[in-house]
Amino acid sequence: MKYLAFIFTLILFTGCTISANNYHFEIENSASKSYDDFHSIWCFRTSDSISVEMCSSPYRSRSRFIGVLVPIFPQINRESRLAYDIRRYRIIELKNLSTVNRIRLNELNGILLCEERLSQNCQVKAEIEVEPNNSVWLKIPNGITHALTIESLNKEIELKIREFDESRWHLVTV
Repeated sequence: MKYLAFIFTLILFTGCTISANNYHFEIENSASKSYDDFHSIWCFRTSDSISVEMCSSPYRSRSRFIGVLVPIFPQINRESRLAYDIRRYRIIELKNLSTVNRIRLNELNGILLCEERLSQNCQVKAEIEVEPNNSVWLKIPNGITHALTIESLNKEIELKIREFDESRWHLVTV
């Protein structure tokens, strides 16, 4: 009886731990990367002479395992209240880190320009200009890899964006 009371108290105060796969975008061959744990955002910087940063929050999450302290039980029943499958728009933020030069995005290959992060109003553009120290929100079409061209002051680079997934643990109170 003591063990049952201990387990019940442990669950009551700590909740459950869930292991989930989060799907993001990254820049292939990036110079640096950083992660904001509070907002679950990955940011990647280019290694070329044109200074650009791309940030991606998860557009898809899928719970895999659940447990009291360690997630060891598989999430087989997708209809369970603790199982979750989250899907969002495939949106990235592309920042121009230059303080003086604007950049131009060309050869977008189906990538759409959105008004803001959560906007559903996205438009097809032949090219997009990004002012210094400014950013744009881009909706990425289906597919694993995408490429676009960035120009600034007679310099041109090809930016390759690729999907990746990571596994994260987080606490859920019940």
